[in-house]
Amino acid sequence: MSTREQVIFSATIVSDGKRVECKVRAVKTTLAPSMPPAFSEYGVMNSDETDRLPDGDNYELHISNGDRIPLKKQHGFFLARL
Repeated sequence: MSTREQVIFSATIVSDGKRVECKVRAVKTTLAPSMPPAFSEYGVMNSDETDRLPDGDNYELHISNGDRIPLKKQHGFFLARL
């Protein structure tokens, strides 16, 4: 039986040598107790620090598990770059 829950964790937005700490909301899915959980639907939570970052295509989200997700900021929202 799988379970899904919303979790919040710390991450860092990196761009041009600048680093901004942020909070990220994600969905944690556990398929079985013996398997590691999977995370999806990442969303950067707004803060004074993230709101000050300009729109642009050169952001990267560094997550504590080592994952790095390329981002762009468009109209004030962070979106995954594909």
